[in-house]
Amino acid sequence: MTAVLQALFLMLTILAAGSAMAESRESKSVMIAVRPAVQLSSAEGLSRELSLAELVDLKAVREQDRAEVERHLRQVALTDRPAVGEERLFTQEGLEPIVAEAERRLAAAGFSSDWKVPRRSRVFRNSSFTANEIERALRAELQKKCEDCEVQIRSLELPAEAKRLIRIQADAGEAQHVRDWTIVSRNERPRGSFAWPLKIDLTNGTRRSMMISGTVEFYRTVPVLTRAVQGGEKISPEDRRMERRNVSFASDEPATSSDLDIGVAARNFSSGEPVWRSSLRKEQVVRYGDIVRVQAGDEAFTITAEGVALSAAAIGETVQVRVGKLKKQISGVLKERGLVEIR
Repeated sequence: MTAVLQALFLMLTILAAGSAMAESRESKSVMIAVRPAVQLSSAEGLSRELSLAELVDLKAVREQDRAEVERHLRQVALTDRPAVGEERLFTQEGLEPIVAEAERRLAAAGFSSDWKVPRRSRVFRNSSFTANEIERALRAELQKKCEDCEVQIRSLELPAEAKRLIRIQADAGEAQHVRDWTIVSRNERPRGSFAWPLKIDLTNGTRRSMMISGTVEFYRTVPVLTRAVQGGEKISPEDRRMERRNVSFASDEPATSSDLDIGVAARNFSSGEPVWRSSLRKEQVVRYGDIVRVQAGDEAFTITAEGVALSAAAIGETVQVRVGKLKKQISGVLKERGLVEIR
């Protein structure tokens, strides 16, 4: 009996060991996201290459695995590090082979990785902490709010603490106290005056948050009327010219050539007024009682009949049509002037 128990105990021990080895061979699942924007420290050296570890966000990785995952990603080199004021841009397609290499390295270490890669990832390094560089970074941030605009910062006021840090850096000749700084992104576009957040990381490990204030103007090329136009009237190319205008307080986008081609004036306009998208409405090319052609079918087989429009419509809109002697009422989409397509 004792021999039987010893044999049974040995079998259980072997099974337990095998189960433990199987568990150890199971891949650990990790979620890794490549950040769309990475800001490097202005005081950091240029000696080593930029690695994939600096592009990714490892917050979703378990804390006990984070250091090991980061170690493997640091072995995947990308390119040289950007100098002060420079940037490196990586596209989603360009990162595909790099991510594939990282996946292989992690798989060999027992990790199953799931990646989230943006269309573009930008790595940049802020210049030294000066008033000019703060204005440059702010201008770049403001430009994002209106990419087609010319941005003019009319005034810029730095808080006293920022001025003090600039003086310290200027006297020392290098960023001894400011380790890193950034202009915080905001969603809204300022209209006239602004107050914008500035964050500063100091070498002693503390962070300062402050607001920089001033006034800004946005200029853009917009269509402007050369004559008075009545509501419902078509605005032809001869009726407009392109002019540079201050759009700081505009709440709408300028009308494009496509908008003007398919639209008419939504109200009466005076000569010299800019034309915005909201200034137009779709031109109703079919009105109640108009004779239209009604078409149904596909490329292989098409049926066409004549009908009477029962409502006004612009191209692309739904219109009610009465067809045939029985006066059957159907609806379709106005594809072009006088042609209604039944889907």
